[in-house]
Amino acid sequence: MVETERRILRLPLFDYNENAAFYITICCQARMPLFEQPLAKEIALRWMHELEHKYRNIRLDAHIVMPDHIHMILMKMKADEYPIGEIVSWYKTMITNAYIKEVKNGHLQPFEKKLWQRNYYEHIIRNELDLSEKRAYIQDNPRRWVEKANL
Repeated sequence: MVETERRILRLPLFDYNENAAFYITICCQARMPLFEQPLAKEIALRWMHELEHKYRNIRLDAHIVMPDHIHMILMKMKADEYPIGEIVSWYKTMITNAYIKEVKNGHLQPFEKKLWQRNYYEHIIRNELDLSEKRAYIQDNPRRWVEKANL
């Protein structure tokens, strides 16, 4: 078995303890459209909003739940002791646990092996223009999804 080397997601020389905005994308395993189900989408949104309660120095900015992935911008305030990877991991775990519960109750379709892809995409937002572009991308994502589906 050939093991693939994991890519390092960290930006060299960036101080992750400073105020920062992070554009995050999390994808379902095999890009399965599990969040087309209204209850699954509701679960993802509920736990997304819970991030601000769990992590006191995190603020949720623009966000969207798409059928097979999630985009969000997290504003991390200075002196937050939690790394962004730990925050994303907690979020993925909470959704997975809630999703499995609803599968067992017969309310959601089961998934194969894993709900999420192994990693996530992280982009550190460097300025207001970058932030504006990421917000626009998130807002425009449903339109692009429909266009892609109609091709």
